[in-house]
Amino acid sequence: MQFDVYCRLPEGQGTSNALVVYRGETPGQSDAIRVSYAAPRITAIAARDSSSEAWTEVASGTALGTTPARLSTRGGQIRITGTNLGIAPQLTHGRNGAEASWVLLGNMTSIRTSGGAQAISRSHTEIVIALGEGIGNGAEETGTPSGYVLDVAVGDQVTQVSPRVWFRVPSVGSFQAADRPTLGGNLVLIDGNDFGALLERELPEVTIGGRPCVNTVRIASHTRISCDAPAGTGLGLDIEVTVGGQTGSGTGLYSYNPPSISNAIVSAAVNPRGARPAGSFEFGGPSVGGFNVTLTGTDFGNPEISSAPGTPRGICVFLPSLRDTALQCDGMLNSPWEGEVWSGHL
Repeated sequence: MQFDVYCRLPEGQGTSNALVVYRGETPGQSDAIRVSYAAPRITAIAARDSSSEAWTEVASGTALGTTPARLSTRGGQIRITGTNLGIAPQLTHGRNGAEASWVLLGNMTSIRTSGGAQAISRSHTEIVIALGEGIGNGAEETGTPSGYVLDVAVGDQVTQVSPRVWFRVPSVGSFQAADRPTLGGNLVLIDGNDFGALLERELPEVTIGGRPCVNTVRIASHTRISCDAPAGTGLGLDIEVTVGGQTGSGTGLYSYNPPSISNAIVSAAVNPRGARPAGSFEFGGPSVGGFNVTLTGTDFGNPEISSAPGTPRGICVFLPSLRDTALQCDGMLNSPWEGEVWSGHL
């Protein structure tokens, strides 16, 4: 006898699922009938930081595979919206050259998985995952800032596009330094955002005026780092912080100490001129000039990276043994220093 059987398919995923007909407890002899579920499709991606309640739509349509979700280095959540996302979608998250895979079963809540990720919820139309702390934009893996890729597979079918995650560029807000000598070596505290977690294995890189700081460490996760300043001169210099290959800049923040004169010795006879302002030096010399003045003080600059500062009446050079604390100045001929008054800085 020939008869027709009608049934409602259960939820499922994948291709070539065998359809077996039972009579009682006895299965049919043929499993030639195969059922394939529709392929998964992603239609939109949204993101929110760990401290935010609001979702930000990241991409949809043709931009899905190219526009990354930008998260704070503190981490956050990614929401994948689509159709036919299955009953146990598998996500693969690649970071720092290592991959971690996990399968989302049921409607999971706060289930910690490997790879710094956490499954929040899933349905046939939406997947929500939480990503942990991270840095960078994937350039160290691919050579281009493509973002870290989240591959989504449902059974033996994969989505045509893969969401991408891009941790934010660091931002520099302010700094603290008790002193800013031109010889460097002073401690600088830098405050900002998205500097990475305390336990992040890759340390930030810091430059001041284009010169690298040393001994850089994180003081507080994501918001504060410290370093020893390089030698340098100048004012209004940029502080740049690089984290995970991305660089943020605090424009015009840092200024070195100005040079300060504590004494002046003239090779010719000094002609005192009586009272003078505190911190200034008044002396005289031959009206035809051409004599030397040795200045001592602090923060004249570093001979290894800068030229010596000038003076009102002559050209100065560093005294090598004293580095940034002494200058030898040659008075120009026919440029008299008679009755010259210098203040305590250049």
